Formats: sequence, structure tokens, C-alpha cells
Amino acid sequence: MANVSAFTGAMPVIPGGTVELGRASAPYINQVIQSAVVGLTSVTCVCDGGPVVVEFDLTIHTRAADGHEFGVRVDGGAVTYYNGRTYLDQASGAFRSPVTGVVILTPSAGSRTFQVCARSWTGNSANSYIASDVSIRVSKIVNQNDGLKPFWTPPIVTQLPSNATVGDQVVYAADATNGVYWSLYYDGIGTYPWKFVGGGPLSNTTAGGNNSRGSYGAITTGPSVTVPFAGDYEVEFSADCANNSSGNAASGFIALSVGGTEDTTTLRAGYLCGSVLNFGQGVYRKNPSKTLAASDVLTLESYSSGAINTNILYPSISIRPIRVSA
Repeated sequence: MANVSAFTGAMPVIPGGTVELGRASAPYINQVIQSAVVGLTSVTCVCDGGPVVVEFDLTIHTRAADGHEFGVRVDGGAVTYYNGRTYLDQASGAFRSPVTGVVILTPSAGSRTFQVCARSWTGNSANSYIASDVSIRVSKIVNQNDGLKPFWTPPIVTQLPSNATVGDQVVYAADATNGVYWSLYYDGIGTYPWKFVGGGPLSNTTAGGNNSRGSYGAITTGPSVTVPFAGDYEVEFSADCANNSSGNAASGFIALSVGGTEDTTTLRAGYLCGSVLNFGQGVYRKNPSKTLAASDVLTLESYSSGAINTNILYPSISIRPIRVSA
């Protein structure tokens, strides 16, 4: 997630695996090894206090018959973990042997320096030395519980990054006050490259009121929702419609209005209430994919035939993204 500020961490891992913390290598070292411990290549990593695996490899080259042992030390401390012993019974300068080692350590939390070390266990003072390709790699051990708590969590944002790359993920605070967050994934495909992964709808419900008209108009004390990003959305609305004129049957429509223009084709729901006062009917309509522009204001409008008084109660609008753009 290189393009979202304040993001740090690694991608989620499979339980029981490892996550690399750091590595280093030196293509050529000419280091005399005698009885005293000498340090070779090192790497500094940030540890969390849990166990780590330290892997190293090198090539030992001796000028005289000698034995060596190898290991790792942390922050310049004592070398307590050795990779056994090697013995090269060769006095000429042409004999080489590869060495690999794996050490499991539990360093304290914080920035730690791991170093490959070597010494002569025979105490030979001849010019025995390491030559070529000393490397070290440190990885965190991930157990099953760690796998349920990934190292990586998407950042919570209030706007989408404009320079996203494929694989980026964010959690958009659609309505943080009411706990509405949208998980979005960037696949770079199409006009709307941010794809909705999960989250609740952005919605608004109001008390509504009495409406009397023979043409479409805004619902009294009606709801509104502002679209945050251009894209395709799942849109739905509902309301309770009740006759408020005794002796007259009330009928009409509820329609979604986008920026003051009612959508009477794809988002309209009809109602029919009997002539009994307060006789009502609920209406509901859903469009699984409607293209909307950023900052579009969605409201509800009503129409009642014959200008019969109709109570439009608890009208509600909800939107949920399918795919959007920044």
C-alpha cells in the first residue's frame, strides 16, 4: 500500500509461516579467523519480542588445516548458538567449503542487530579466513494465533488516494459518526477502479410529513444522501404512505430525485391507499446498479393523484457502492 500516507506493515500471512524482517549480504570478505570470535555480515531489524529464525550461509576458505564453528549474536552479545563445527584438513590455499546455519532466537522487542560470527575451535593461529558470499536473513515466526491477527490492516481514509496501484486497499469512512465504513480494493480496471468489498449502507431516514400535490415535489421533511464518489451504486428507498383525507382514496408515487430531477423510470414506487382515514401502504424500491456522480444529492419526491393529502412517513434512502473512482 505504497500510496496511502501513514501506512506501515506487511501483508497478511498464512498461519504457521514466516515474515521476513531483514536481510544483508557481503559478496566478498577477507577475514582472518582465529580463536577469538569475529563478526561478519550483520543486519538490523525491528522485533516484537517473539521468536525469529536467523538463517546464514557463507564459504569457508582455509590456508591451513583448521576447524571452525559459526553462529549468530544479537547486539554484540555473547554467541551462544553455534552451527556445529567444520574441519578443513588442507594446508594449501585452494580448499573451500560451503556453510549454512539456522538459529531460532527470541530477542527482546525493539531494533536489534543480528550478526553472523565465526571462530577457530582448534585455536590455530594460521591465516584461516572467510572468502565470498556471507549472507544473513531474519524472519519472524508466525504461529496460528498470529495468523488471525494480520500484520497488515488497510488505513482508514476520508478520501481515496489519486495515485493508487493495483492491490491497494483502504477503508473509507463513509459515515464515521454512525459507524459506516466501506472496504475498497483497487484493481485498476475500468472507469471505476475501486471495487467495493464490504461495509454498511450510507443512509438517511426522516420523520416525513403531510403532502398534498398533483405533481412531483419534494417530500416534506424528507431524507437526503450525498454521493461521495462517482460510480455505480446499489440504491434503495422506502416509505410508509397513509391516507390523510377521509372519504377519498389516495394514490400516487414515490420517486428518487437526483440533484432535483426525479427518476420516474428506474426508481419509482407506486402506492394506493383506501378512502379510510390513515389507511396506509408501505412502498419499497431497489435499483441494483445506478450510475451516480460525485456530490449528487439524492432526495425523495412524491406525487399524489387529485392532490389528495397523503402522509409520507419515515422515508428512507440508502446507497452502497459497487465500483467507484477517486
